[in-house]
Amino acid sequence: MATNKLPYALQGKNLVPRYLGAEDHNWIFLLQQEFSRFVGKSKRQLQTRLREPLPFIAPRAKRYVVEKILWHMYRTHNVADIKPCQLRETLFLKAAQERTLKNRIVIIKQVADKLQISTDKLEAWLFSDLALEQNLLAPEQAHEPHDIALRANLALLQNLLKHCMSLELTLYGQTRPVIRHAKFRGLICTIKQTRTPQDATRLAISGPLSVCKHTTVYGHAMGELLPMLHNCNQFQAHAQLLLRGDPCQLTLNTGDPFMAKTQNKRYDSNLEKWFIEDFSRATTDWDIIREPTPIQVGEACIFPDFILKNRKDSTKLFWLEIIGFWTTDYIRNKTQKLIKANLNNLILCVNESLRCDTGQLPQHATVLFFKKRVSIPEVLRIIIP
Repeated sequence: MATNKLPYALQGKNLVPRYLGAEDHNWIFLLQQEFSRFVGKSKRQLQTRLREPLPFIAPRAKRYVVEKILWHMYRTHNVADIKPCQLRETLFLKAAQERTLKNRIVIIKQVADKLQISTDKLEAWLFSDLALEQNLLAPEQAHEPHDIALRANLALLQNLLKHCMSLELTLYGQTRPVIRHAKFRGLICTIKQTRTPQDATRLAISGPLSVCKHTTVYGHAMGELLPMLHNCNQFQAHAQLLLRGDPCQLTLNTGDPFMAKTQNKRYDSNLEKWFIEDFSRATTDWDIIREPTPIQVGEACIFPDFILKNRKDSTKLFWLEIIGFWTTDYIRNKTQKLIKANLNNLILCVNESLRCDTGQLPQHATVLFFKKRVSIPEVLRIIIP
């Protein structure tokens, strides 16, 4: 989505989202009706209709976001029984043989008879593989205007976070799913446990504009955290943004109206799933424990992804952490904390394709590089001398 078309306002340095609410439900319903009228018709026809005056009044910026949500829900498909490229080839070759366009209707009729289809179908299918000419399909399930508004609010915030320089989350209760998702999406974050009666957890996450590449992917990963925040008992989020060259800040709190994540997956990512399956197949002498207890290192906390524990000797165990986006300073700071805490049995599995600088890693770090999936033989060589 284009940022300059989003519904928000700036009050000094504070960015204030213009959330969709109950006052928008009526026109959202009417807009849904316009989309449903064009099911079975081409996307181009609906686009033409949306440029015409509609029987409702809606704020332009809010309508822009809702239309994006609805376009995503209404899939398209090619209705042609014959590949359009084959139709075009046959028709254009026939036209070239005739060497004239005066007999267009005759040529179309001859080609249609040859392919055993009607002339109407031939003309309808001729360019049906183009995106705008494909027909709309109804959504797989119906959505109420309230749900559309929540989805639009989430999309608004996620698009704003693409311009985020830093994000700080303060979470109260049920924080582990958020932390695990942040880690498995490769976000560079520091985790601290605050000394408060509510046992809050603070996550400091560097934003996509603070690293030298991967900005779109990183910003998208940060936005994926938003629907998970509603799983916490309470939360506060403070984001530092850079919009059109000017710094501003965005604050989110418990109860803000954006869509929550309701489905819990068995695995947070394919990378986690592959590692568990590959390790379990490779050895029967070691157990793999998911979501171990966090390690307190000074004021900070380290949330390893797994514990690898020897079945015959429980004193032999290794913590293993999988890291996505990273910088040399991030790895260096993490290993220095581990050294101070005398934690020499933690393995850092680092995705080398998501490196954000060119510095030298510390020599004493137990770092295992990977590209697509963690190498189990290399892990076994570390834990089995």
